[in-house]
Amino acid sequence: PAIHGLVRWRLIDLAHGLYEEFAVSLDETSVSRELTKLGYAKLTARHRHHAQNAHAMEAFQKGALPRRWQRSELTSRKAPP
Repeated sequence: PAIHGLVRWRLIDLAHGLYEEFAVSLDETSVSRELTKLGYAKLTARHRHHAQNAHAMEAFQKGALPRRWQRSELTSRKAPP
């Protein structure tokens, strides 16, 4: 999409591109139906929560969890005789 000046492909953009390239006029619904038949799926990014704390998220991803959330030591249990 970047070479065409787009951030992401929308159905309306694809329908417009098909019209320019092949002179075929399709509705967004028709483009969506055909893409689904070809095995493509709509992917969307999750929205960021308005109260998201970037520092807490970074610490969580680095593994700096509070002590109460860290795994306990694994102990091996012996099978009863």
